[in-house]
Amino acid sequence: MFRPALTFGLLCGLTAVAAPVPRTTNQDAKLIVGEWTAERWEYEGRSTTPNEVRHVPRVKVTDTSVTLELGPLAYPMEFALAPGKSLAHIDMAYSDGPNKGKQVLGVYELTGDMLTLCIAPVGGERPDKLGTKEGEQSVLYVLKRTKKDEGRR
Repeated sequence: MFRPALTFGLLCGLTAVAAPVPRTTNQDAKLIVGEWTAERWEYEGRSTTPNEVRHVPRVKVTDTSVTLELGPLAYPMEFALAPGKSLAHIDMAYSDGPNKGKQVLGVYELTGDMLTLCIAPVGGERPDKLGTKEGEQSVLYVLKRTKKDEGRR
């Protein structure tokens, strides 16, 4: 089973079929708000699907926070976006728990109702791609907006 920190890392890589249209920070900040459910996640190049785990990762995003939920566990973080780069950046910092104040760096792609997020472990270097390979501790998440939030696009 994945440890919560590693599972959150999977949240970092979401893949999309279409090339993203460049957006501003304000546009992405509005579009990313909502509830997301993992369709797939990856760690060290190994992909996992919801039928293979006990708790399917869910992500709740507000204007100022991201919360990763793994069953009964929740990991709240503050975040900032920088979508203008070739790979859009997301910087997060835990706002509670034993990792409070520690930074998590990632990259993301937001296309319609799909969010692909690849994040480094706490204190690690920002991933340079939306994917993982053996020996890397980044986690990639492919998330889909939940049905009740589909109208937010």
